[in-house]
Amino acid sequence: MTIFFKILSSADTHSVAQIQPSAGMLATTRKTDPLAGLPGINDVPFMTNSDIMDIDIVPEHLIIIGGSYIGLEFAQMFKRFGSRVTVVEMAPKVIGREDDDVSAAVQEILENEGIEFKLSSNCIGLARRGDQVAVTASCEPGNEEILGSHILMAVGRKPNTDDLGLDKAGIETDAGGLILYPGLSPSHVNCVTHVSGLKCHLSLG
Repeated sequence: MTIFFKILSSADTHSVAQIQPSAGMLATTRKTDPLAGLPGINDVPFMTNSDIMDIDIVPEHLIIIGGSYIGLEFAQMFKRFGSRVTVVEMAPKVIGREDDDVSAAVQEILENEGIEFKLSSNCIGLARRGDQVAVTASCEPGNEEILGSHILMAVGRKPNTDDLGLDKAGIETDAGGLILYPGLSPSHVNCVTHVSGLKCHLSLG
């Protein structure tokens, strides 16, 4: 039996790879991992990058918690749709993996489009205020709440592997990615990784 995987790329959108089961590959998606213990997270409705695609309105004021790639993509998108957009980020700069000059340039471009930023927000909390949602960005006295109509949580992703039964295959997992159990034969699994490419745990037997 041969397993067929369709591979899509900018160079060739019709490639098909044939992979024998002995060298099979299991590809999983990733899911949003909202900040654990975030004050008010259970009291305020929020959207993720998945369900925000289903809305049929333009939010009056979209507050995006998280200033990395996903958050900034939606910030620019909805600003151009006509929303007021505020990005709240815990770090002192956006897209923290990038060099400082790259982060600063991206922020400047988005600010020129009218997107607002609240960086170094080390005390984020959520609350209802009538028919609006409120986000606090700092615990300093006199800190003003950010009032908006909708919240998008863009605070990170984790492997969508909770129900794959990886323990039965001898694969241990952690919060950062998939870990190949040292005793697993390479005839079963050669490489376990996630799509971002940040980690690839390779067993050579």
